[in-house]
Amino acid sequence: ADAELIEAVLDQVAAGRIEQSITGRGLVDEAERARRVEAPYLQLVLERLWEVERGRGSKTLHAGTLEDLGGAEQIVEEHLERALAGLDDDERDLAARLFNHLVTPSGSKIAHAVDDLTRYARVEPERLEPVLGTLEAARILRRVPGRSGGSPRYEIFHDVLAPAVLAWRARHESERALAAEREASSRRHRRLAVVATLALIALAGTLALTAWALAQRAHARDLARSAEARELVASAFSQLGVDPESSLRLALRAAELEPSGRTEDALRRSLLESRLRLNTKVAAPVQKLATGAGGVIAAGSGDAITLFDGSLARTGGRKLPGRLLELRGDGAVAVSGRTIWILNPLTGRIERRVRIPVGKLPVRDVESGKLVASIAAPKTVRYAALGPERTLLAISDGSRRTIIVNTLTQEGRHVLEQPSSVTSLRFGPAARTLAVGGSDGSVRLWRVSTGKHRATLQFGHVGHVTDIAFSPRATLVATASTDGTARVWRVGSGDPVSVLPGHENYVNDVEFSSNGSFVVTAGKDGTARVWRAENGEAIATLRGHGDPVSAAAFLPGDRRVVSAGAEGAVRIWDSVRQPPLRLVRAFKSPVTQVRFDGGGFEAVTKDGRLHVLSAEGAEVAQRTAREEPVERSPDGATLKIEGKIVVVRRSDGHVVALRGHRDIVTAAHFSPDGAYVVTASRDHDAIVWNARTGTIVHKLLGHFAIISDARFSPDGHWIVTAGPGKPGIWDASNGDLIYLLQGHEDILLSAAFDSTSRRIVTGGRDGTVRTYRCTVCGHLDELIPLARARLAAAAPR
Repeated sequence: ADAELIEAVLDQVAAGRIEQSITGRGLVDEAERARRVEAPYLQLVLERLWEVERGRGSKTLHAGTLEDLGGAEQIVEEHLERALAGLDDDERDLAARLFNHLVTPSGSKIAHAVDDLTRYARVEPERLEPVLGTLEAARILRRVPGRSGGSPRYEIFHDVLAPAVLAWRARHESERALAAEREASSRRHRRLAVVATLALIALAGTLALTAWALAQRAHARDLARSAEARELVASAFSQLGVDPESSLRLALRAAELEPSGRTEDALRRSLLESRLRLNTKVAAPVQKLATGAGGVIAAGSGDAITLFDGSLARTGGRKLPGRLLELRGDGAVAVSGRTIWILNPLTGRIERRVRIPVGKLPVRDVESGKLVASIAAPKTVRYAALGPERTLLAISDGSRRTIIVNTLTQEGRHVLEQPSSVTSLRFGPAARTLAVGGSDGSVRLWRVSTGKHRATLQFGHVGHVTDIAFSPRATLVATASTDGTARVWRVGSGDPVSVLPGHENYVNDVEFSSNGSFVVTAGKDGTARVWRAENGEAIATLRGHGDPVSAAAFLPGDRRVVSAGAEGAVRIWDSVRQPPLRLVRAFKSPVTQVRFDGGGFEAVTKDGRLHVLSAEGAEVAQRTAREEPVERSPDGATLKIEGKIVVVRRSDGHVVALRGHRDIVTAAHFSPDGAYVVTASRDHDAIVWNARTGTIVHKLLGHFAIISDARFSPDGHWIVTAGPGKPGIWDASNGDLIYLLQGHEDILLSAAFDSTSRRIVTGGRDGTVRTYRCTVCGHLDELIPLARARLAAAAPR
């Protein structure tokens, strides 16, 4: 060893030099330090130096090696660390507990027997002995003889290890405490994490359960709404034939609850059947109605007349001097005791007053002007009819006798006798004819000028006649009866023209339209009905009064009908089942083809000219018409008409023949998606076909003559047909007829939809181009506001 190393080692291992900075350990006195060296400590240091030098291949101990190793104190500490590093965690914990009893806090070593150490360390001998053996082999502990020959004891190998042992034990316990704290913290964090996870799971579960519950509630509500909508739809359909306005309200509620094809269909059907447009109430049951120029309406209720304008706004009224018997546009008749009052119903002014004498009523000859007879005056007046200009009055007390009275002279003119009791009276236009209805169901026609019997309308009604009406030209007479029917007769011959069945109870009233083509009836069954006079075709049934309808009449224009009933309601209806087409333009030549062109129209006339028209019908341009292109479907299929057959040739070469028409096919067109074909024929039928299979899907039945054209709307929902003077609009999904439209006076040749599928244009042999906007052809979002507006307008005022 070099001299420098000897000095350094002796200095570092001098007695009192070792200090491990353990609480309670102090430095030894400097004087004491100079007197001795810690031999065990010197041995440990020199062994470590020699071990390192040998490892380096040197046989000489150098001071640099001591410095590299950190000095004597570091060598001792590392020796202890190396020895204890070979133990596992449990063995190091056990060693720390042993050191607690083998070294005092002041650094003194203590020897203990194995049994004592076992109790101190609280372990079994078999666990303790391996640790003692390891520490002994590493010269950390050593075995010493026991006292008085007892069991051997263990103590630390060198006193100089005591400070290092105390330092290691303190560090180990701190590390274990820190590890324990970390483990405890980790456990807390794990517990918190578990709790948080469980909480999150619980929260997620709760949220999921809440979401599920909300979804179930929403689903339940959806199901409830759907069920309620289905119930409303069913009720709406059941009410169509009873009260269309109620049906419309139900269908509207269903559509608002659940927009669907089912509710859309119910709403459209209800809109089609709903004809009520205006509605008001008067104080008492209405018995009679009359209409005048400008749409003035007079409603008679017992002993009063109330006046309305065409919008059912009340414009006036008058208290009558007696009980109302008759109310027509040109006059009203009221009776009080033996006085008959004749009034102008539109002004309320009294025009005449006729006194029925007690006893005899004088009768004056019309030609000579002389009094020729006197008859027993009726004690009461139950029926009355007022002639034009209010100069003639027919009255009856319900017996077999009718008296025609001159209101100017207040004398009798004719006395008319018949086999049955009088139940109704009516003058014809110009007062040439008086019709008298009887309890036997017959109607007798009398010449007013002579009082002679003219004809008897019989073998028709089986109940008594409740009302009579003449057509404006007096060529037809209509009668109403308690047998539930009305009938139309020809005045000249007395022959029956048509029977108007359908009412389920008495028919109370009957009136002609101003053009004589239609008849309206009012029934005790709560309905008013519109009929075609010549053939008895039912045009419209006006339902909704609920109570008996006592009177009905056409308003000017004959499109609208006013009715009144026992519940005191006055209602205005749209009675036209066949809406009119608006005239766009008239040509001198038949119009063979029509279509929409932007905001205007294109029309091809028979002379081969194509006319471009504005929306108002003005001609914008004219040129030679081109031949129509071959009809093609979106997938390239084509159509060809071959007599009664239509041939579909698909792009893949497959050919389908559409067979089913009984006469020449006049037109054939694809649906927008190419899945269907609609054909028109001279056999009066239009047919919808499956374009792939050639099977018939629907037959469009409603025309009764040649159909010249049939086309789908661009959206595929509708079909328009060019029938005999009337275009038809049909539901393509089921073949139901929506409307037959009127306006053309000759055979219709062409019809088409615009791009919105809401308007049609038609052309006919009469040379006219006409158009119509179909309000009920809209989708649900268009039908709902229409229904709301319809119901709002028809609400009672």
